[in-house]
Amino acid sequence: MPSIRYGRHTPASSTIDESLVTRQRDSRGGGEEALLFLKLFVELKAGAARPYRRRRQVDYPTSSSVNLSYNSDRRWEVVLVAAGLLSFPHPVNEVSARLVAGGVVIMCAVAISLDQRWLIAVIAYGFVARVLTGPTLSPLGQLVTRVITPLLGVAAKPVPGPPKRFAQGIGAVLSVTAAVLAFWFHLPVAAYAVLGVITVAATLEAVFALCLGCAIFAGLMRVGVIPEAVCRECNDIRNRTQAAARGA
Repeated sequence: MPSIRYGRHTPASSTIDESLVTRQRDSRGGGEEALLFLKLFVELKAGAARPYRRRRQVDYPTSSSVNLSYNSDRRWEVVLVAAGLLSFPHPVNEVSARLVAGGVVIMCAVAISLDQRWLIAVIAYGFVARVLTGPTLSPLGQLVTRVITPLLGVAAKPVPGPPKRFAQGIGAVLSVTAAVLAFWFHLPVAAYAVLGVITVAATLEAVFALCLGCAIFAGLMRVGVIPEAVCRECNDIRNRTQAAARGA
């Protein structure tokens, strides 16, 4: 009976001689088990002869890296929101600016005449909010820009924004000083005196459209304290306003 021999160096691609398998099956009277066993043996030998292939390592994101990416995105969102929030309109509608000044006059007059010290804190917050965010976080600014000005139906008069912001900054310094005098040093008379200065300046703007802070801003530009870029922007607004007036 012929036997099937496989050497140690049998190549992986070697195949089974079907005639030999048939003769072996017929001589032993076996069934399909011998054929299946031989095929399995050859396949195992072929698999052992194949070179080992290193599996490619895939770097899956870990929970820490995902959290860091998420936190980074959230930080950028906060920065963008803060950048948009801490802004001042440019140009500014002078109609709304004069109405806000009128509201400041009313609050100062009530605080002084009726001795309502709590209004000093409200006035100080309003100035600080407007110098940082314009009308966004100022209740008085929101009331004027969203309700009163649209109801009046007066044509908008654009004026440069930086001088108005500078004027609000002066008001913030004065009103915070009044709040410190009233609540920290308990000097209501001195606090009301500072409020009187704010009342005069706000009255000039509300009634006569004379912005003392804007005049100081212009003087600082002339002496070179304010950068020329800001000066060019202000001139830009004035030129556009004059052109629009001539066109009308």
